[in-house]
Amino acid sequence: MDKKRSVGVAVFGCLLIFFPFSQEVIVSVNFLVNSYSLKLFIPHHIKTWISYPLFPVSQIVYIVTGIGILRVKEWARLLAVILGFGGIFTNLIFLTQPPISLFVKLYIIIIHILLVYFFTRSKVKVQFKQP
Repeated sequence: MDKKRSVGVAVFGCLLIFFPFSQEVIVSVNFLVNSYSLKLFIPHHIKTWISYPLFPVSQIVYIVTGIGILRVKEWARLLAVILGFGGIFTNLIFLTQPPISLFVKLYIIIIHILLVYFFTRSKVKVQFKQP
């Protein structure tokens, strides 16, 4: 017997799958619009040597979490909450760092806040409980 999932769970599951790809597009467009020079990308602060190598790993984790959410797995719900808190935390730390503008970072923070809020609601938790 398959578990039923609400429309919100399906939407957030798809969002988690496509979020890494949209992040790449947002960063690329933002880079072109703001036309930062390459000297901003010289590894001179902690973000460069920690977050850039971890970025592909985090993209894979988002995709796997989205697939788990669509399959209504409890581990995926917990991972979505952890990713939400992690996204809020890391984007607040590097809020004013280039190459991403403040507007884009606030957008990403709002998405992560919605993620945490949605997957911690009791109605959503019930959907993920084992039968």
